[in-house]
Amino acid sequence: MNLNAYLIDFDLIEREFVAVGVAQKQLIRNNQKLRLVEFSKGFFEEHWCLKGHVGYVLSGEMKLLFRDKVVFFKPGNALWIDAGEENQHKMRLIDDQTVCLLLFESIEG
Repeated sequence: MNLNAYLIDFDLIEREFVAVGVAQKQLIRNNQKLRLVEFSKGFFEEHWCLKGHVGYVLSGEMKLLFRDKVVFFKPGNALWIDAGEENQHKMRLIDDQTVCLLLFESIEG
């Protein structure tokens, strides 16, 4: 039995710096992506995001701005945002906290 097929050790995955204030580790398998993402001071989402996200807040506090509301998240909260114009959103850190999310995503093809 190959345990690597079942166990994901993020300590063994290289960290990528993808934008100012955004670092991630990711695994892609069978049209799915698992990302451990850290948002830190300097992160600023300028444009509305139309992508869908399913994830879990591991640490830190953040808020998601939607066109008609603001939703706050803390460790232990999960998020589920369907893709599309009606769910467009921007993420904001609270008091420059570092936020760590585990995100489960489909690879769009």
